[in-house]
Amino acid sequence: PARPTTLTEEYNGSSWSSVPGTLNTGRGNGMGVGSQTAGLAIGGGSPNPVENLMEEYNGSTWTVGHTLVTAMSRSSAQGGSAPQDNTMIAGGNATINTTAQTYDGTTWATTASLGTGRTSANGMGAGKDATSMIAAGGNSPSIATSEEFTASTTALNVKTLTQS
Repeated sequence: PARPTTLTEEYNGSSWSSVPGTLNTGRGNGMGVGSQTAGLAIGGGSPNPVENLMEEYNGSTWTVGHTLVTAMSRSSAQGGSAPQDNTMIAGGNATINTTAQTYDGTTWATTASLGTGRTSANGMGAGKDATSMIAAGGNSPSIATSEEFTASTTALNVKTLTQS
């Protein structure tokens, strides 16, 4: 439908149906991750202004969630393959953007930037959680490449240096 919208639809494996739960803030061009009973609606706009809000879905209602570090729309997100409390979004917005952000269930944080700035990259992400993601396509003016993000799980060995 026309943007902004607060409508929610669910897919049962063969057809889509409207459900009573509606977003608290109407938007378009947002990102979504998670499952039908633990999902996130992230950022977006109508198409402007770009939102820095997120909402969480429990299968019947939406609640206002945590604020993004940087407002984003039309970004790559991991889709249904990412858990609600361990996800990433990257690129997007109306201007060329290299920003990437991760979510741990309570806080959004910036992480390593994309190598290639992208606009309108929505729907072009995949990954199992915030430690791995693929961002593909987008405009800048037109991008036909992809990037893979893999976070190191190796613990840092931090040392304090002193001069004597």
